[in-house]
Amino acid sequence: MSAARAALYLRLSKEDGDRDGASQSIRNQRDFLLDYCGKNSLPVVEIYADDGYTGTNFNRPGFLRMVEDIEAGRVDTVLTKDLSRLGRDYILTGYYLERYFPERGVRYIAVNDRIDTAAEQSDMTPFRAVFNDLYAKDISRKVRAALQTRRQMGKFIGTYPPYGYRKDPADRNHLVVEAEEAAQVRRIYAWFLGGQTVSAIARRLTEEGVPTPSAGKRMACGQKPGAGWSYPMVRRILSMPTYRGDLVSRMSQKVSYKLDRVRRLPREEWLVAEGTHEAIVSSATFERAQELLAVRGYAARRKPAEPRPLTGLFFCADCGAPMTLWSNGKARYFVCAGWKRNPGEHRCTAHYLREEAVLEAVRASLAELLAQVRDPGGLAEEAAGPAGEEAEILARRLERSRDALAALYCDRAEGRVGQEAFDALAGRMRRQEQALADKLAAARRREESREDFRARAAELLGGGVLTRGLALGLIERVEASADKALVIRLRCADITKKR
Repeated sequence: MSAARAALYLRLSKEDGDRDGASQSIRNQRDFLLDYCGKNSLPVVEIYADDGYTGTNFNRPGFLRMVEDIEAGRVDTVLTKDLSRLGRDYILTGYYLERYFPERGVRYIAVNDRIDTAAEQSDMTPFRAVFNDLYAKDISRKVRAALQTRRQMGKFIGTYPPYGYRKDPADRNHLVVEAEEAAQVRRIYAWFLGGQTVSAIARRLTEEGVPTPSAGKRMACGQKPGAGWSYPMVRRILSMPTYRGDLVSRMSQKVSYKLDRVRRLPREEWLVAEGTHEAIVSSATFERAQELLAVRGYAARRKPAEPRPLTGLFFCADCGAPMTLWSNGKARYFVCAGWKRNPGEHRCTAHYLREEAVLEAVRASLAELLAQVRDPGGLAEEAAGPAGEEAEILARRLERSRDALAALYCDRAEGRVGQEAFDALAGRMRRQEQALADKLAAARRREESREDFRARAAELLGGGVLTRGLALGLIERVEASADKALVIRLRCADITKKR
């Protein structure tokens, strides 16, 4: 029998506390495991360490390097001080213990937890993984609570201070004004209140060669200063209460304690501590800037006039070109674009129709279709009924499928189902669950489509105007030939059919 090739894996996260002299320190873990290997005649070929990495995911450089060596056959035994050093996510930790290590013939030992996969596996191992995961969640909650308290006290806890400020040397949680950058902030506010646009201010700062807020950070990391000022940079300075002396925090939030992904919080959920540091601009200046941002932002967001109802839906039946609107000052006419653009090439004929007449024909066609159903409410009930019943049935089937899968996991955990049978059954049940979920989503989309039609039908029959939105929802295509005959194809014809 060949000698074991043991690897020691050491991990310490920031949440584990003081690293110097702590029981969980990297040095302590290494000495502890080397002593264990010496007493048990396990030759150590490599030591892998992740200092400052959370245990809630496995995307750690030391761990990934160890996995590469396992794949290369250089390691066949892995030791950690306890199971939590391997990981605190019970699903992924369970995967490595139950699947990955056994499939590659790797022995795993968690010394303090008395786990050794070469011996009979302890029934408590899955529970320890769960406890470790809950511990990580609890630590995350406590850290967030501590940070929240400091934010509410007006303490700055960010890595980099906002543009225009620096950290107070006497108190790293307090901001003081950085004179040169603060002067640029005042210029930005003065220009904006003087009528310049955000984009114009960004261009002016770039042309003057003023360093951007990120330039200093990039150069400190040995990177190029980057491009010039942008619209978001200037707008952020104009909209942050920081510049009137208020500390703003909690603008984003982690999606989960297990993930690094964050989501931006709406402005009303930001945490603002007032009067925590010296202001660069007055409150009156800041408020005036917010008023202008709101007005100009609204103006920038305003859309051009809504297209006419049949724009993009009306075509020439003879040449396929769009029927475009033309006005003589008194009335609007639809004209074949194929003829209008190239009248001398005889690609089509000069046929045209009054917009008013075409819209009336469309309304009449819709009215005729909707007259097949006496009452829009009745139509909704008739159309939505089968889809609603289908969705309810599928939802119940999906719930039963998920319950069955959960029961299978319990059977596996309690040893009533073997690993091979579990893998086969779980795979089939997951596929069935996904198929049911897809069918349920499709049924709900059909139900929503019929409900949307009910609302549109009620609006039109109630004397509503044929708006662009209504036309897009009800009309597929309108065609006009040279003899001015109209063909109107409606999207909703199939929904009105009796079931």
